[in-house]
Amino acid sequence: MLGVFNENITLDTAAIVLALYLVFAFVALAVDRRALLVSSLAYVLFAMYSLFHTAGAVELAWAFTALVIGSALLTLSAFWHPMREMVVGMLGSVGQRLPPVGSMVPA
Repeated sequence: MLGVFNENITLDTAAIVLALYLVFAFVALAVDRRALLVSSLAYVLFAMYSLFHTAGAVELAWAFTALVIGSALLTLSAFWHPMREMVVGMLGSVGQRLPPVGSMVPA
């Protein structure tokens, strides 16, 4: 509905897409489902590419996009459990209805 895959998206549209992705990341952490992030990854990749391309990094736009998104996803996957604990803690009583934090028992 935002027209992300049109030829030229505006800076505002790209910022909205990135903000929505951050909201999806918060929800994904809260409900402990990484699939929410994967499902919207194509949109955020194109929006970030458009931001770098508009900023003047024409030749390196895809490289910068891959670096930023790859680093963010790697950090998120490496620190998933501590970040999830923080997010669920911020939700207060709503967090008690979510899947338990640290439910994985080490072998």
